[in-house]
Amino acid sequence: RVLPLNFEGLDHQEFESDKFYSIEESVDYVSRWCKFQSIDMGEFVASIIKVFDKLEAKKNTFALIGESNSGKSWILKPIYYWAKYYGEIQGGLTSYNFMYQDCVGKRAIFMEEPEIAEGLIENFKLVAGGQATYL
Repeated sequence: RVLPLNFEGLDHQEFESDKFYSIEESVDYVSRWCKFQSIDMGEFVASIIKVFDKLEAKKNTFALIGESNSGKSWILKPIYYWAKYYGEIQGGLTSYNFMYQDCVGKRAIFMEEPEIAEGLIENFKLVAGGQATYL
């Protein structure tokens, strides 16, 4: 599912991104964020759960699309820890030899501002799908 987001006007000063919030605070912030984005909170959470728990075949991606430095990571980073076993690809997928090393045996793979070179797309699809492959 792709969610087109608009973060303009959102007051980031009131949010602290360097700590975990209580359950009540988390629900409040996510609720307010969803309301600002005109996203149904139940649908947003259900979409994340569907991807993480593989409830729909061949639907294994959750993307937030918006301006750079607009707060997308702020809403997703705490979800990394929910996945428990997650890998993160730093930077674009253009030529780095060990870009997948943190992705083997993980429940989720996170990428910020992904850029995948055309020659690496098929290999990435295998890795992201949990299939064995030689790189």
